[in-house]
Amino acid sequence: MSSMQNKSLLCCLLFLAVSATAQNKLEGPQLIQSSNTFVLEGTLKGLPIMPEKVYLIYDSINARPADSAIVKNGRYTFKGKINDAALAYISPKLLNNRDIKDAGLLGTSEHVAKIFLDKGKLTASSDKTMDNVTVTGSAVHKDYLVAVKHDNLMWKDTVLGIAKLYTESKNKAYFDMLMLSGKQMESGVRGAHWDFMKKHPGSPVTAYLLCKNLKMGTNPAGYVDSLATIYDRLPEHIKASPAGITAAGILEKELKSALGHKVPDFTQNDNNGHPVSLSSFKGKYVMIAFWKTSDQGFYSGYLPYVKKAYSDYKDKGLALITISLDENKDAWLQTLEQAGIPGAHLSDGKGPANEVAQLFGVTASAYPLQNVLIAPNGRIVAKNLNGTALSDMMTSIFN
Repeated sequence: MSSMQNKSLLCCLLFLAVSATAQNKLEGPQLIQSSNTFVLEGTLKGLPIMPEKVYLIYDSINARPADSAIVKNGRYTFKGKINDAALAYISPKLLNNRDIKDAGLLGTSEHVAKIFLDKGKLTASSDKTMDNVTVTGSAVHKDYLVAVKHDNLMWKDTVLGIAKLYTESKNKAYFDMLMLSGKQMESGVRGAHWDFMKKHPGSPVTAYLLCKNLKMGTNPAGYVDSLATIYDRLPEHIKASPAGITAAGILEKELKSALGHKVPDFTQNDNNGHPVSLSSFKGKYVMIAFWKTSDQGFYSGYLPYVKKAYSDYKDKGLALITISLDENKDAWLQTLEQAGIPGAHLSDGKGPANEVAQLFGVTASAYPLQNVLIAPNGRIVAKNLNGTALSDMMTSIFN
């Protein structure tokens, strides 16, 4: 498992198209039921500190709070308009990107109530902690609770306990247990989500789960293709929703580097100006790494391990290619020489828009794909290998 995979499960949270203010006034119940209007009435009970204000996070990916409401006698109200049911956050603090990432990755946060907003009148009651929330008025929220039941049970009953033991003791044995429980949780969550998505192809929750699963580390061979079939079954109105659009974008990138997929041949100039083709390494295992000179993780988590692997296995059929995402050619050439990076080094000077990188869905400077390992048959057999996971993979192949 790579350093990226060793993180807790990535949770891709949905965009929500909303226009709202807490002060908007409605003309009556009929307006609520015949339009895209929602009214969310909330209560807070038993919190250690009763907040003066709570925030409703509509766009939970970018941590952009669309609204806030005053808390009076433990009660608050949000009113607004929503085009599509989707996951939102309610928190007593103004969440930033780090908070959003933690709440999503960890599956739960006691400071965040997760609610699948929908049209109509809803209630949300948090007891003792924000995340211990009961929601009424949203049938989609009931679906959401069914879909993530396994996530929450695994997280609260297993992972949190081991994480606490490791935090208190710093015992490596607990860390290894934490990594193992993470793998088990990932596998169980995939299964539970898959069952829900197959049974509920028309639910907005399915679009949410597509995003979550597509961002769940490295998916098993064939799984991304299976998720593509789930996406194809979505109704058009969900495909056109912010959640559906997000899922489509992630799918397009993930399919380009999915395990089991065959990699098309490519040619690009190396650091000496000579053209190098992937096909020139026919019959070898080829590790392709995407990197920038400013990427510290490349030097610490990848380079020491791939140097040793190349030294051990270059005569047994291992080849290395690095794809530069730098625009500054001089800095790239200087770093290659100083760092002693082995293998063939390719660049077209376009930075993150590198044409080979785009073949694999790497299109931004904050790239999620670090490397891929291609087997002699031309198919991707692993990706995002770093640290000991890289060493273990090489040992399993060549020894």
